[in-house]
Amino acid sequence: MEGDLNALLKQRKQFPYYEAVEILSQIVNGWVHVWSQGYLHRDVKPANVLYSKGQYKLADFGFAVPLKDIDQHKGYNVGSPVYMPP
Repeated sequence: MEGDLNALLKQRKQFPYYEAVEILSQIVNGWVHVWSQGYLHRDVKPANVLYSKGQYKLADFGFAVPLKDIDQHKGYNVGSPVYMPP
């Protein structure tokens, strides 16, 4: 099975604890890797997490910016409002 996490969440509604922890762990590891490469994703949401064969990966880097340029992007709201922090 493959697709995006948003569709999977709509289909399954809930996950066993161990599976939810594994999914979140993979997403966080991806986010940390992007950060370690000098970028900020800025649009992490279920629809931007693709999965296949038990592997979950961040996708859609359209709003990503280099960390060195982050000051130039302060004050601009990007991403999906429902997933933005307050």
